[in-house]
Amino acid sequence: MEIGIHLPHIGPLATREGITAFAKLAEEYEFDSLWVSDHVVMPRKLSSRYPYSPDGNFPVPPDVPFLEPLSTLLFAAAVTERVKLGTTILVIPMRNPIVTAKQLASLDVLSGGRLIVGVGSGWMEEEFQMLGRRSHGEALVPTSTSSSSRRCGRRRTHPSKGSSGRSMR
Repeated sequence: MEIGIHLPHIGPLATREGITAFAKLAEEYEFDSLWVSDHVVMPRKLSSRYPYSPDGNFPVPPDVPFLEPLSTLLFAAAVTERVKLGTTILVIPMRNPIVTAKQLASLDVLSGGRLIVGVGSGWMEEEFQMLGRRSHGEALVPTSTSSSSRRCGRRRTHPSKGSSGRSMR
């Protein structure tokens, strides 16, 4: 069994010091992985129903700090050596597929191959609207984005590509 823990990239510990201390302690206490979740923007007014709570309310207020997940994982990679780094869900339709693929491939290389990626289509309609993206219910973007990401992130070994030997084409 492997046990992971969610990084405090949301809330009062979402700081350089908070992430550093938490990531180092998690590695010291031999957790297997560190995880982050994804929201790009937090709307002030939310009418979308949060599907993971009985009352449909999203538990994070809009004024709470919420660090960008890939940047947070890259930072955690720099202050750890062993622990795997993962996205619980990366909301793919909100992101440019080629840029995201490049970011993920770079993170995997710079972390020494420790990246785990979970993807999803999202649920917060207001977030899609604020970003000018197609609704999660309208687009088949996750499929095309996922295949683009896989194509762009294919691993090719090369001696000059860092400790993991993975290419960032």
